[in-house]
Amino acid sequence: MQLALHNHQRGKSDYWHPDIVLDHSKNRGKQIGACCDVGQWTRSGLKPVESLRKIGHDRMISFHLKDVLTMGDLECRNTVIGEGAADCSNCLKEIHSLGYRALVTIDFENDSDKLQEDMIKNISFIEKMATSLSGF
Repeated sequence: MQLALHNHQRGKSDYWHPDIVLDHSKNRGKQIGACCDVGQWTRSGLKPVESLRKIGHDRMISFHLKDVLTMGDLECRNTVIGEGAADCSNCLKEIHSLGYRALVTIDFENDSDKLQEDMIKNISFIEKMATSLSGF
């Protein structure tokens, strides 16, 4: 069994910063690590690619792909993946280069009358990135 500490935004989670997750998981087995939510890091004012590098392959248990409108704005809403401040293209490139090969979750918390259209855009973004990263 694996245990992933999920980083919600600063002020709403004890595990909002990658250094905190790494501190809590040090001297423990590799089955304990991080659920890396790049949108929450962005809301908290952290650069998600740098945060992914800090966590590294050894402590990355799961990955939430979320994009938000504004870096450092704890109240900003989600937006379509690739259209916000979370640098989702480079986040996917980074997890690929780190050798992460487990679950990638689309984390989209923006219910609207355009939800279906937005989810199609989210999936299309991931498909294009997967094709690019696979070299096909």
